[in-house]
Amino acid sequence: TAAGLIAPAVMAAELGGRPSDGASLDDLAGTWKTATEGRRLLVVLDNAKDYAQVEPLLPSGPGCAVLITGRSGFPDAPPPMLRRGLAPLSPPEGLELVDRLVSASGRGLSADDRRALPDLVSACHGLPLALCLAGTQLTLENGPGVVSLLDRMSTLDVPGPRAVARSLAFGLQQCT
Repeated sequence: TAAGLIAPAVMAAELGGRPSDGASLDDLAGTWKTATEGRRLLVVLDNAKDYAQVEPLLPSGPGCAVLITGRSGFPDAPPPMLRRGLAPLSPPEGLELVDRLVSASGRGLSADDRRALPDLVSACHGLPLALCLAGTQLTLENGPGVVSLLDRMSTLDVPGPRAVARSLAFGLQQCT
């Protein structure tokens, strides 16, 4: 798809690669791999669907490393991929993450909102992506407070494990 061509084109251009107009995904991946030869890079690919999605974005330099986050274990990835499963954040860790996001923004929270933060972390089930999406809403200048955010999250009706689905659906809804 056209959207799938954007990342390798931009990444290659950032490193001095010159992708041609109308280049195929294979051409762009080749340009990216050439641009990463002889470099030391850490590439972070967040929330990847599967190995096929990230394969064109893997650098070729021997000094390169890639950190991929995703919900699947990437069973189709060839060795030497090192897999590490991560548990959800604990309630104190989730609170710390949201608190850091809000504190860095300079936006203050009311006493009611501060008391409601543990409920927000619970509603997000400790999932870092959901916590970041919700926490980002709290940092917006005219964004909702925690209590309002929880009310909005509770009205979303999505199939699947309800609380997690609501948390992620809310974040995705905010991206559109």
